[in-house]
Amino acid sequence: MIMIAEHPGVIDPMQRFMQAILQPLTLSELLADLPDAVQLLLPPRAWCEVVADSSSPEEPDARLCLPVRDADQLIAIVMVNWEPGVGIDAECEQRLNQAADLIVHAVLNRRLTDAERQRARAEAADVRFDLVGMLAHEMRTPLASIKGYASALLLDEIDLDSTTTIEFLGAIEEESDRLNDLVTQLLDSTVIEAGALEIQPEPVLLPALIRRTVETMARRTDRHKIVVSCSTGLTTVFADEQRVQQVLINLIDNAIKYSPDGGMILVRAEKRNAEAIVAVSDQGIGIAPEHLNKLFERFFRTSQRQINGVRGTGLGLPIVEAIVRAHGGRIWAASEVDEGTTLTFTLPLFEQIDGNDASRDE
Repeated sequence: MIMIAEHPGVIDPMQRFMQAILQPLTLSELLADLPDAVQLLLPPRAWCEVVADSSSPEEPDARLCLPVRDADQLIAIVMVNWEPGVGIDAECEQRLNQAADLIVHAVLNRRLTDAERQRARAEAADVRFDLVGMLAHEMRTPLASIKGYASALLLDEIDLDSTTTIEFLGAIEEESDRLNDLVTQLLDSTVIEAGALEIQPEPVLLPALIRRTVETMARRTDRHKIVVSCSTGLTTVFADEQRVQQVLINLIDNAIKYSPDGGMILVRAEKRNAEAIVAVSDQGIGIAPEHLNKLFERFFRTSQRQINGVRGTGLGLPIVEAIVRAHGGRIWAASEVDEGTTLTFTLPLFEQIDGNDASRDE
């Protein structure tokens, strides 16, 4: 019979044996608590410290207590009982030694798994806490603006002219769009985290999509000049038009937000081999080199950006990366502090997809 007790468990009637292993008892202290008929042997092996023969008829005649250690850490205690007249030969010692090794690995693996689960639960709780706090913070400003403008429009004491009324309504619409963007980012992030992001690729005229998106984004700023440059050889990509527009909107919006002093924003697109390469460049605050590799992590926003008071959830670029990768593309960033940032991504050309399909049909 073999019994395994993981530290710090104690199994009767071997309590003092356990204490001898778990606590720094001297040999004389241990022997003082043992029956006179018990013979104590100490083999020169770290895993086998106590061998005891019991003359009690209620108990097996022999019992082996094995403390299993990893380095200086006690991992478990193995107690082996055997029938009268059966001793421990070399083969038995070898098997017990192997068993001790297996027990070390099994217990350590279980502890590691338990620790990983606890760490994952803690990280998930932290993410939920950060997400709720971030959303509450980001939603407070547009909600306050909507409340303020709507309250002003409803006041009988204030006679607003048509120009001011239109201005207030435009502000309400803009802040409502920001709230919608927050909700969309949250939903997209949840879908991506669950591995359920789906795209519906089809032939898309990329230059036309870029120009339409730039026209929309240009209305969001009067401090920036957004310039489009598309090479003549670039026409059609194989992509989900709505998702690609989402990528463009996010990148251009970032360029606007992170160049608070204004300047030019350049959106370039060209054909290179079997890919379309799109780059969005700004002349803004830039990103420190040590932060570039974290740019696509959820909730990451550099302290420099926070100092500049730029609003954002830290979800936009991770969503962009997931969309680009779902198309089989790549995305990367290049930046210098106070010089600006360029974010570049690729999409498959429709001609290349069509050509591959045709070759397979032949």
